[in-house]
Amino acid sequence: MKLSYVTWAFTGAMLIGLCAFLYTKADSPTQLTNARGLAMQRLPAELPKLSTPSNPNDDAAIYYEQAIDLYAQQRNARPKTPEHDKLLTGICELLELAAQAGRVPDGFMDSHIPVKIGVYPDFDDALEEIFTLAIYQSAYRYSHKDPDGARDLALAVWVFGQRMFEHNVRLYNRNTGLDMMESAGSLLYDMSTNDPTLDTGALHAWSQAIDQIRRHWQPKLEAIMGINPPIGDLLNIALNDQDRMFRIEATLRLGIHKHSPVGQGNLRAIQDTIQSALQSDDPILAEAAKAADAMTLQQKRKLY
Repeated sequence: MKLSYVTWAFTGAMLIGLCAFLYTKADSPTQLTNARGLAMQRLPAELPKLSTPSNPNDDAAIYYEQAIDLYAQQRNARPKTPEHDKLLTGICELLELAAQAGRVPDGFMDSHIPVKIGVYPDFDDALEEIFTLAIYQSAYRYSHKDPDGARDLALAVWVFGQRMFEHNVRLYNRNTGLDMMESAGSLLYDMSTNDPTLDTGALHAWSQAIDQIRRHWQPKLEAIMGINPPIGDLLNIALNDQDRMFRIEATLRLGIHKHSPVGQGNLRAIQDTIQSALQSDDPILAEAAKAADAMTLQQKRKLY
């Protein structure tokens, strides 16, 4: 009889423990992802335009693709050689043609980035190299008594950056767009002291707007990209962020953390969030969920 009581007591304790194990809750989000933290960030519409396209019906994406192709073909050209001069001239001409083109398709650079975890764009470092070459060339023109040519090229880089930010959804592209605007904006600000066509106040306002976006993004990027992020915040971003970019990137990262020791409540919430995103009407978000769902422990180990 006593043995029966012990057995029942042991069984009851096991059931209670099992229930506690199975029905633990997911972590709650912190203030990092409150409503303000999840708000969409845009470049304010009231900021004055720095450049207006002269060919409104021309497709800018064609010229950007040509610039990438040109760089890919001649990326090994050594500085101060005819090959490098040809590369530099071609890239600058294409960026200026693109700046004058008025049509910019949404997602015009997103197709270059596979919706997978830990991958690079198929153009590798072409974007950074292209805009860096153009910025250096703009500075060269300015120092060699060609202020108009310097301004036009810096504006072309600026326009490229604004388009990268506003017309794409992948993080790499939008972040590179901010880099372009910051670099070109700094150069244009220096030029504005001697160029009446450049509004110093407008450039300063643009700089403040970009800085605000950077400051808003940074905590969430740290949460998404961190090795041990706050799971409650990561889930909240994946489910509720007003910016598609963050929902996509957070969903991709859930594929990594479903293999982390984060507790059963969090693991269930991760799986539920991935399954929900698989049914999304947003094709890129659904693709991100597919990649997260397929992520294996072996693939995760290759990333860290």
